[in-house]
Amino acid sequence: MGFRRFLSASNEHPYLGVPDGQISAGDVSDLPRSATCIELEEPCANFELISSFKRLRDLSLSQVDQSWFRHLAGCPKLRILRLNGLKNASLPSFASLANLRSLVLFRCAKLSSLSFLRHIKDLHSLCISECPLIRDLGPLDRLTELRELWIDSQISRSTKIKSLKPVGKLSQLQYLQFYAKVDGKTSRLDPLAGLQKLNTLQMSNGFSDAEYRVVLDGCPKLKEIRFSGGKSFPKKKRAK
Repeated sequence: MGFRRFLSASNEHPYLGVPDGQISAGDVSDLPRSATCIELEEPCANFELISSFKRLRDLSLSQVDQSWFRHLAGCPKLRILRLNGLKNASLPSFASLANLRSLVLFRCAKLSSLSFLRHIKDLHSLCISECPLIRDLGPLDRLTELRELWIDSQISRSTKIKSLKPVGKLSQLQYLQFYAKVDGKTSRLDPLAGLQKLNTLQMSNGFSDAEYRVVLDGCPKLKEIRFSGGKSFPKKKRAK
């Protein structure tokens, strides 16, 4: 299945706005079986019926029961899953969602592990936003087909990512948004050097110029590193 841009298509926060054609309901039985983009409101009733939605492509959930994933396996065209405001401390394996290509995790305040991602090797786009207990990105190194990655943390929190080494193993990565802190004081960005296909990098400016330079020199398709506010590295020379 070919790669379709998701995060980089608009370069906007993927957890904001309403997808085109989205239908919302609190009871799956109230929805037309022809629906392709659904938001299920909390509390959700009759979720087991979701497996009869054979055209469903885009699904937004604000609650997840451990048993729901076996029903989602019956949706062969499901490509995009948005999990917003989950109260779960953990999630079951996503192994049954073999056709999933894009995943958004937004404000999952109690979620502390990404181990559920290990078995969706064909995932192309991943957003992890405002999930303050996520520090270990280790499971990401299994996502060998990942093209787009967006990671940001709550500005008010001091949560730090342990290491970017798992990101450095994503050989297909083309697009990276990274607005979070990383453990250590030097060489924190070194794992990103060597990403041969990375062509877009937008991140926080809380690192040193030396760290940015290592990344820029090690990624042949990357011409600049962009920051918020229109700034970039290397700094653009002013026209005389």
